[in-house]
Amino acid sequence: MEGLFQKVVAVDGDITLNGLGISLEETSILKSSVSIVFHSAANIRFNARLEELLKSNTEGTKNLIEWSKELEKLKAFV
Repeated sequence: MEGLFQKVVAVDGDITLNGLGISLEETSILKSSVSIVFHSAANIRFNARLEELLKSNTEGTKNLIEWSKELEKLKAFV
């Protein structure tokens, strides 16, 4: 298990945007190196409007799945 967390990198982005709001340079690096995507982005506010929840939790997940399809080494989407 030693060294495992050296392989895990959090990526700052916005799943509500096409391309996830990630720069082209960073996207290029990620597309050639990422093998596992852990999707943990979500709006969990209980008082959020339905439109807000759909945009982040449904459309956002779809955006991330579509973006992940371009990953050259993708083995798993969790």
